[in-house]
Amino acid sequence: MHSNIPVIRCIGWDIIIDNNNNVKLIEINGRHSAMKFSEMIHGPCFKGLNWEKLNKNIKN
Repeated sequence: MHSNIPVIRCIGWDIIIDNNNNVKLIEINGRHSAMKFSEMIHGPCFKGLNWEKLNKNIKN
C-alpha cells in the first residue's frame, strides 16, 4: 500500500484484525505518525470510555 503514496516517506498504519483474522486498515498517518501517551496507557481500543454513546448525544 505504501507504494501507492510514494510522496509520504514515513506512514503510520493503523490496522485491526477482525474476527476472521483479516487485516483491516483503519487509517494512515502521514504527518504525525507516532504512538501517543494515552494510547500507551489505555490501549488501542479505549474500552470503557463510553465513546459508543457519543453519537447518541449529538443532535442532527
